[in-house]
Amino acid sequence: MRLNKKELFHPIFYLIFIGISSGLSIYEIFNNSLKENIKLIPFIILAYVIFQILNATECVDIKNGVIVSGIFINPIGFVKINNRILIKDISEFNIYQNEKKYFEIRAVTETKEFIIIKKLANKIPAEKELEEITQKIKKVC
Repeated sequence: MRLNKKELFHPIFYLIFIGISSGLSIYEIFNNSLKENIKLIPFIILAYVIFQILNATECVDIKNGVIVSGIFINPIGFVKINNRILIKDISEFNIYQNEKKYFEIRAVTETKEFIIIKKLANKIPAEKELEEITQKIKKVC
């Protein structure tokens, strides 16, 4: 279950990439013979891999009783895991205001380990989001 999702690259970048790569591919396909089009297959695969990397997100998920935070690429899964906390070890969920004045929704354990689930600019939406997150976690457990 997904608790938070933040895109690492702005969608405009991969839309520009799609436009350029598909425009070049269509131009090459119509201007080349079949033997030369077969040589384009590695470039098309490379374009797909780059597109998937540009589509990477920073996610906070609940998987198998664990809250996991990290970088997620859709067909692969978590590529890099930043932090993990077992749900049974969580003592409280709280709102913390960081040094940049953003409100962080945190899951804190008894040993004062924490994982940042979401950052919001205002306190009232952060309180509403905290309620929604605790309800989602109660459903899972």
